[in-house]
Amino acid sequence: MTTNDTTSAQRFIQLLTQVRKFALGNGSNHPLLSPAQIALIEQVAEKEGMPLLEIAEKLGVTAPSVSVSIKRLEDLGMVERWANPADKRSVLFKLTSQGQTAYQAVQNFQQKKLELVLSQLTQAEQDILFQLLSKAFNITAIPAQINPPVNSAQV
Repeated sequence: MTTNDTTSAQRFIQLLTQVRKFALGNGSNHPLLSPAQIALIEQVAEKEGMPLLEIAEKLGVTAPSVSVSIKRLEDLGMVERWANPADKRSVLFKLTSQGQTAYQAVQNFQQKKLELVLSQLTQAEQDILFQLLSKAFNITAIPAQINPPVNSAQV
């Protein structure tokens, strides 16, 4: 990798970080929910009846982290749990009506933010943006040589 490639990769990482902050941080416009809780609500909304371990896997966090956040969302009346009929040791989650309302509010706000950003671009620029992002993220597999180490002994 050349110095120019590294600089481009660093610039790309910075832009992705800005996009992530834009999508999740400061601007969910919900007074009760943190960005992490919003991500959790979005995940539960995507698939009702998802077990905790699957939620954690999809979010890329640990099950205990999800458990703590789910408990907070339950306390806020946004999520409810019930026993998994297929496996009594696990529980499943769904949004309550209050959780659905919060989810819709966040989705509407995020859509308005994105519409504002896109309104700054011409249709041709939007087409190019979508084309380039699609091309950049159309990676079917990450080569093994760039995968992160699995345990600290490999670091």
